[in-house]
Amino acid sequence: MSEKVLHRVFGTNVIEGWRVVQVDAVASAGSAVFALFDSGSNVGREMLVNELAYLAARVDELEAEKAKLRARVKSLLRGIEVQRVQEREVLLVRTRSLLLNPGAEGSGPCVPGVEEQSLQLTSLGDQVEARAYVLATGGKSHPETGSTGDGFRWLEKIGHAISAPRPALVPLRVREPWIAELSGASFEGVKLSVFQQDTKRYAKTGKLLFTHFGLSGPLALNMSRDIDELLKTGEVSVSVDLQPSMNVGEIDTELISIFELQKNRQLKNGLEKFTKPLLVPVLLRLARIDGEKPVHSVTRAERLELARVIKDIRLTIAGLLGAEHAIVTSGGVELEEVDCRHMRSRLYPNLYLVGDILNIDRPSGGYSLQLCWTTGFVAGTAAAEYSKEN
Repeated sequence: MSEKVLHRVFGTNVIEGWRVVQVDAVASAGSAVFALFDSGSNVGREMLVNELAYLAARVDELEAEKAKLRARVKSLLRGIEVQRVQEREVLLVRTRSLLLNPGAEGSGPCVPGVEEQSLQLTSLGDQVEARAYVLATGGKSHPETGSTGDGFRWLEKIGHAISAPRPALVPLRVREPWIAELSGASFEGVKLSVFQQDTKRYAKTGKLLFTHFGLSGPLALNMSRDIDELLKTGEVSVSVDLQPSMNVGEIDTELISIFELQKNRQLKNGLEKFTKPLLVPVLLRLARIDGEKPVHSVTRAERLELARVIKDIRLTIAGLLGAEHAIVTSGGVELEEVDCRHMRSRLYPNLYLVGDILNIDRPSGGYSLQLCWTTGFVAGTAAAEYSKEN
């Protein structure tokens, strides 16, 4: 995809857009920006509700267009049902398929007035005609939101090439049962190395989250697709390095300094200044050290073994958690079939494609949201211009 497209909508534009629909933004460590909502609220639903409220108010202002809008809304309402969401009403358009609309003889399928192949849409058995359509059905992740892959089937049916969707950015399941003891513990700046047949294949550094089933967080999610490919050819293990900036000797020196200040404490209570308390029992068990013994009785060999475990917590990958838990799915419409300057289908001039329906891989960290916002803005602008001209 052209960088010019992604440069059309920056993070500052997104934040300003949030403010328009009455959503505040808050910055966190690492320059990330999050939408600020009350506990338990849902960003997507809240923004949709606010936007619909804005649009409803806007319709009231368009007195000169009321008659035309009333007829249009009446047509659309045949395919709309009202659903209560957090005690507010949200209009959901349920679309069944895309149809090629036959044009004049010999001219190919087209919408009336457009002398080239175009589309129209059916909704719950009724046909809805428009000059342009923006398809934003998402991929196949989070099916509870309605993102179940319908758009892929529709587009394939009308001739678009679809790369088979598959889970991407998926949490990792591990075989070691003690992983559940670390559930909820997260670590910044750890190193995750991937091994197959005792050969190190690759490694990355970032934020890692331990869960009751295995590993998640940006680091694990961003490596999940490559790990999934390796699993097809054999067993895969990973090594968690909690202190990638230190070697075993440097960790040992740090432990000596910590132990000097608390010689008479039990070892299980003497590591709190070095790592998170939740991790201490697991580290001592893996290092085969009795946590009940006093710090002053820890041998040099035991201390070095503890340092080695801190540098290399080994885990066996049992698989990925499953498509239903994927943050996003890869696959979708091949970009060769999309004019990315306008996000327009190269097969149908009045069809615009946005977000997860496109075959674009991206890492965890807000890139999927930015992709959806940016392509949505570009497509919406282009579709409006197309509608005016046709």
